[in-house]
Amino acid sequence: MKLSEGVYFDQHSMKFSGFVDLGQHTPEDLKNKTADHALVFKFVPFRGRWVQALGCFLSRNACKSEPLHKLLLECIVLMENSGICIDAVVMDGASWNRGVWKIFGIDDKNISCEHPYDRSRRLWMISDFNHLLKCFRTSTLDDNLQEFQV
Repeated sequence: MKLSEGVYFDQHSMKFSGFVDLGQHTPEDLKNKTADHALVFKFVPFRGRWVQALGCFLSRNACKSEPLHKLLLECIVLMENSGICIDAVVMDGASWNRGVWKIFGIDDKNISCEHPYDRSRRLWMISDFNHLLKCFRTSTLDDNLQEFQV
């Protein structure tokens, strides 16, 4: 998610915020650089109508595949340690996300991989098709065209 760049001083924590922060996975060349994107991990149960934010990170441009893969692994392990089973990961088809799939061994013949927490299970990678449709609509519709509800 694109953000406006800015550095802010939090008087309560006595810290500056607004810099790239991918936790322990922040690449050296991005430390002390201002962030312009947010990366949010969230949990959505298969059955249920609620969503839980799991983590928010700041990056410069889109987060590259390597640190994104490490953050995703850390998120899965922490959730599994808490007793929540993670069976699938949903991402849009952006190049950095496809890079994560490649690291996991996902390709056109394999849409799941060995679960990083439990080798007896599979971890499924799912492309967010609705996001693809939204991007297609946004990139093809002219601002002057009328949209009709059916």
